Amino acid sequence: MAAIGRVVVQTGSRPAIVSQKFEPKVNLSVSDISGISVAGVQEGYTLIFNSSTGNFESKAIADLTGEITEIFGGTF
Repeated sequence: MAAIGRVVVQTGSRPAIVSQKFEPKVNLSVSDISGISVAGVQEGYTLIFNSSTGNFESKAIADLTGEITEIFGGTF
């Protein structure tokens, strides 16, 4: 795949991350992303962060009853 452009990422006063040869990966799957485990995933599952492993793991929503205390979707 050919490079399609230049990417610059900068947050606040932190140094910028620059890529001269930005090459996006087509057909990226969630399982391709490091830090995410989709082992045993089934319909009706969600990704939950496990602070002891530092990874997102698939869990059945029914298994989480009573464990969810807050959902924060960010600021848009």
